[in-house]
Amino acid sequence: MPIFSVEKSAEGQSLLEFLQQKIPAAPPAYLKQLIKKGKVTSCSGVLTSSQSLVAGDEIQLPDSGRLLELLAAPVPLVTALGILYESREILVVDKPAGLAIHS
Repeated sequence: MPIFSVEKSAEGQSLLEFLQQKIPAAPPAYLKQLIKKGKVTSCSGVLTSSQSLVAGDEIQLPDSGRLLELLAAPVPLVTALGILYESREILVVDKPAGLAIHS
């Protein structure tokens, strides 16, 4: 069972943000599903997406084959860099949905 401790720097973050930082290979929809189904817990019980994290909390995730694969997966290059291709004429960037752009 994977367990993550909440550090002081992560205090006040949403549960989803925290999990995205700890498991960068996991799709956000998968993490939201785990939270919604009540599979993410701490010593205080089942956690919801609206709860803010407190330093010292221990976040427990379920034993799952897919989750273990995502934890072992290397950080995708696209996530780490954001630039897919660059030349003098063109720049191809991986832009997260909802991020504003300017010409």
